[in-house]
Amino acid sequence: MPTPDLLTTAQNAPSMTIEACSKMVEVTAKSCAPAQSVPTPNWDAMATSFGSLSAAFAWGSIVLAIVALIGAVAWGYLVKGWAEKEARAEAKTCAEDLIAKWLSTEAPKIVRQHVEFLQNTAVGHGDDDKAADEMGAAAG
Repeated sequence: MPTPDLLTTAQNAPSMTIEACSKMVEVTAKSCAPAQSVPTPNWDAMATSFGSLSAAFAWGSIVLAIVALIGAVAWGYLVKGWAEKEARAEAKTCAEDLIAKWLSTEAPKIVRQHVEFLQNTAVGHGDDDKAADEMGAAAG
Protein backbone atom coordinates (compact mmCIF):
# COMPACT_ATOMS: atom_id res chain seq x y z
CA MET A 1 0.00 0.00 0.00
CA PRO A 2 1.34 3.42 -0.86
CA THR A 3 2.38 5.67 1.90
CA PRO A 4 0.70 9.03 2.29
CA ASP A 5 3.90 10.94 1.53
CA LEU A 6 4.21 9.38 -1.88
CA LEU A 7 0.68 10.16 -2.75
CA THR A 8 1.06 13.79 -1.91
CA THR A 9 4.22 14.11 -4.00
CA ALA A 10 2.56 12.55 -7.01
CA GLN A 11 -0.35 14.87 -6.69
CA ASN A 12 1.87 17.94 -6.35
CA ALA A 13 3.73 17.25 -9.67
CA PRO A 14 3.17 19.97 -12.23
CA SER A 15 1.00 19.00 -15.16
CA MET A 16 0.88 20.41 -18.68
CA THR A 17 -1.31 20.03 -21.67
CA ILE A 18 -0.60 17.76 -24.59
CA GLU A 19 -0.23 20.70 -26.95
CA ALA A 20 2.44 22.28 -24.79
CA CYS A 21 4.30 18.98 -24.58
CA SER A 22 4.23 18.48 -28.34
CA LYS A 23 5.48 22.04 -28.89
CA MET A 24 8.40 21.40 -26.53
CA VAL A 25 9.33 18.20 -28.39
CA GLU A 26 9.06 20.04 -31.73
CA VAL A 27 11.33 22.88 -30.54
CA THR A 28 13.93 20.45 -29.22
CA ALA A 29 13.88 18.47 -32.49
CA LYS A 30 14.43 21.67 -34.48
CA SER A 31 17.36 22.69 -32.31
CA CYS A 32 19.04 19.33 -32.96
CA ALA A 33 18.78 19.73 -36.73
CA PRO A 34 22.02 20.67 -38.52
CA ALA A 35 22.53 24.37 -38.92
CA GLN A 36 23.94 24.13 -42.47
CA SER A 37 22.38 22.32 -45.35
CA VAL A 38 24.39 19.89 -47.52
CA PRO A 39 26.06 21.90 -50.29
CA THR A 40 25.23 20.93 -53.86
CA PRO A 41 28.17 20.01 -56.06
CA ASN A 42 29.46 22.56 -58.56
CA TRP A 43 28.65 20.70 -61.75
CA ASP A 44 30.30 23.28 -64.02
CA ALA A 45 33.61 22.94 -62.22
CA MET A 46 33.42 19.15 -62.35
CA ALA A 47 32.64 19.23 -66.09
CA THR A 48 35.58 21.57 -66.69
CA SER A 49 37.84 19.33 -64.62
CA PHE A 50 36.84 16.21 -66.55
CA GLY A 51 37.25 18.06 -69.84
CA SER A 52 40.77 19.13 -68.87
CA LEU A 53 41.60 15.60 -67.78
CA SER A 54 40.43 14.11 -71.07
CA ALA A 55 42.40 16.72 -73.03
CA ALA A 56 45.51 15.84 -71.02
CA PHE A 57 45.02 12.15 -71.77
CA ALA A 58 44.52 12.88 -75.46
CA TRP A 59 47.68 14.99 -75.72
CA GLY A 60 49.63 12.42 -73.74
CA SER A 61 48.46 9.67 -76.08
CA ILE A 62 49.44 11.71 -79.13
CA VAL A 63 52.92 12.41 -77.75
CA LEU A 64 53.35 8.76 -76.80
CA ALA A 65 52.28 7.68 -80.30
CA ILE A 66 54.80 10.06 -81.90
CA VAL A 67 57.59 8.75 -79.65
CA ALA A 68 56.60 5.16 -80.47
CA LEU A 69 56.56 5.93 -84.20
CA ILE A 70 60.02 7.51 -84.08
CA GLY A 71 61.30 4.53 -82.08
CA ALA A 72 59.82 2.06 -84.55
CA VAL A 73 61.39 3.85 -87.54
CA ALA A 74 64.77 4.00 -85.80
CA TRP A 75 64.55 0.30 -84.89
CA GLY A 76 63.64 -0.50 -88.50
CA TYR A 77 66.71 1.29 -89.83
CA LEU A 78 68.89 -0.45 -87.26
CA VAL A 79 67.55 -3.89 -88.17
CA LYS A 80 67.85 -3.07 -91.88
CA GLY A 81 71.55 -2.23 -91.38
CA TRP A 82 72.16 -5.48 -89.50
CA ALA A 83 70.31 -7.53 -92.11
CA GLU A 84 72.16 -5.85 -94.99
CA LYS A 85 75.52 -6.51 -93.34
CA GLU A 86 74.65 -10.16 -92.72
CA ALA A 87 73.28 -10.58 -96.26
CA ARG A 88 76.44 -9.18 -97.81
CA ALA A 89 78.64 -11.50 -95.73
CA GLU A 90 76.49 -14.52 -96.62
CA ALA A 91 76.41 -13.57 -100.32
CA LYS A 92 80.19 -13.26 -100.35
CA THR A 93 80.59 -16.67 -98.74
CA CYS A 94 78.10 -18.29 -101.14
CA ALA A 95 79.75 -16.65 -104.18
CA GLU A 96 83.20 -17.84 -103.11
CA ASP A 97 81.88 -21.38 -102.62
CA LEU A 98 80.13 -21.32 -106.00
CA ILE A 99 83.27 -20.00 -107.78
CA ALA A 100 85.45 -22.63 -106.12
CA LYS A 101 83.02 -25.35 -107.18
CA TRP A 102 82.86 -24.02 -110.75
CA LEU A 103 86.65 -23.79 -111.00
CA SER A 104 87.00 -27.37 -109.84
CA THR A 105 84.40 -28.86 -112.19
CA GLU A 106 83.74 -26.70 -115.27
CA ALA A 107 86.93 -24.68 -115.80
CA PRO A 108 89.21 -27.65 -116.62
CA LYS A 109 86.78 -28.79 -119.34
CA ILE A 110 86.75 -25.33 -120.93
CA VAL A 111 90.56 -25.03 -120.79
CA ARG A 112 90.99 -28.45 -122.30
CA GLN A 113 88.59 -27.59 -125.12
CA HIS A 114 90.50 -24.41 -125.99
CA VAL A 115 93.82 -26.24 -125.90
CA GLU A 116 92.41 -28.78 -128.34
CA PHE A 117 91.34 -25.94 -130.67
CA LEU A 118 94.84 -24.50 -130.55
CA GLN A 119 96.48 -27.82 -131.21
CA ASN A 120 94.20 -28.64 -134.14
CA THR A 121 95.33 -25.74 -136.32
CA ALA A 122 96.07 -27.76 -139.39
CA VAL A 123 92.95 -28.79 -141.20
CA GLY A 124 93.37 -32.41 -142.09
CA HIS A 125 96.61 -34.43 -141.71
CA GLY A 126 99.29 -31.79 -141.40
CA ASP A 127 101.74 -30.65 -138.75
CA ASP A 128 99.70 -28.69 -136.18
CA ASP A 129 102.69 -26.84 -134.72
CA LYS A 130 103.93 -25.69 -138.17
CA ALA A 131 100.41 -24.54 -139.12
CA ALA A 132 100.14 -22.58 -135.87
CA ASP A 133 103.49 -20.87 -136.55
CA GLU A 134 102.39 -19.90 -140.05
CA MET A 135 99.16 -18.40 -138.71
CA GLY A 136 101.09 -16.44 -136.13
CA ALA A 137 103.50 -15.13 -138.73
CA ALA A 138 100.68 -14.14 -141.05
CA ALA A 139 98.89 -12.34 -138.22
CA GLY A 140 101.89 -10.17 -137.66
